[in-house]
Amino acid sequence: MVSCKLCKVTSGSRSTIGREKTTFHRCPQKPELKKLWTDFLYLHLGNSVSVNNFFLCSFHFEEKCFDRTSAQKVVLRPHSVPTISYTYEERISNVVTFRGNETHHTEVCDAPSVEPQQKIEDELSNKVFEITKKLENLTTKTCANVLLKQQINNLKTLVSQQQCTIKTLKRRTSKQQRKICNLKDVVSSLRKKINYYENNSVNVNKFQENTELLSRIEWCTRFHNVR
Repeated sequence: MVSCKLCKVTSGSRSTIGREKTTFHRCPQKPELKKLWTDFLYLHLGNSVSVNNFFLCSFHFEEKCFDRTSAQKVVLRPHSVPTISYTYEERISNVVTFRGNETHHTEVCDAPSVEPQQKIEDELSNKVFEITKKLENLTTKTCANVLLKQQINNLKTLVSQQQCTIKTLKRRTSKQQRKICNLKDVVSSLRKKINYYENNSVNVNKFQENTELLSRIEWCTRFHNVR
């Protein structure tokens, strides 16, 4: 059997709040939420009251604090805080209806555990972190792709410049080859002339020799006639 720390109603009492049964809820263990519950008690019962592992009944919470989706158990929503401060006497005089010998079942519930919500928050935080990491990786890859594209464009520009240089060199080479051909023709012509002159020079020498021989013959003939 448990009792409400504020209004002293116990789980064995035959009492209802309107048409709904009374439920009891244990003080949460999370420090921030526990402090709000204990401050609520200190406000109405004084600072000397013991606040170790206490219960409060459903009467001290607003309807929006309850989760009634389950047909078997009524629980408080996460981060619910008591705000209704009726005492036992005020509750009896204004709200509570006794039903004689009719048996009324009360339900004892622990304070809503914040661990599932904390777990969900942690999972969400981890997912956000993973997504952020993926985005950073994508951003890094995107930057790397941009740099790579810039390098490719620079290489394309360099290749284009080199191709222009090669074309210019080819044109110059073609001109040089034509000049070489012309020079070869000139050399060939000069060689022909040299051969011609060489041949003519031999003939001239032979003519000179024949002329000298004729001159001697004439001299000899004259000399013989004279004698």
